[in-house]
Amino acid sequence: MPDERRLIQIIRDALLQHDPQNLLQLSEYFSTWDGLLKLRDMTTGLYINQNYYDVIFSWFWHQDPAISKIVRTVILFSGARVLTTIIEDFLEQDKDISNFPYEISYNLSEKEFHIDLPGVPGRGVSHYGRDNPEIDRFLCVLEKIYARMYPERIPPGFRQ
Repeated sequence: MPDERRLIQIIRDALLQHDPQNLLQLSEYFSTWDGLLKLRDMTTGLYINQNYYDVIFSWFWHQDPAISKIVRTVILFSGARVLTTIIEDFLEQDKDISNFPYEISYNLSEKEFHIDLPGVPGRGVSHYGRDNPEIDRFLCVLEKIYARMYPERIPPGFRQ
């Protein structure tokens, strides 16, 4: 498996060259749970220039399911900033909610969202983190997408 610097370079090269095929080099991380955890550790907090968000967004629905899964996973692991923008773009484009690339659940008693991708370690975000502006923005878009996905079970206080 590539080391962290090589992994980041693979992602950057794919974006710079607008070539998602480069991402297939990351496929080996998907062969084991430990590989996925290592990928998560190496991509947490990954900075992605917002000029590439449109490219990334288009790759979410790439015709090659392996590329689509790699992109969705890297974005899930990278942090709230990119994932927030992806969800905002999804909401703005008024896409069919059944095409949303992640599974979202909400634990009312814990006041926590969980974002999942089948076969990949998920991500949680708690309403107790609202003091942080970046987390609050993330929570806001999660509330909006959750409300669209599950209009019959919107918890009190959700922003829509």
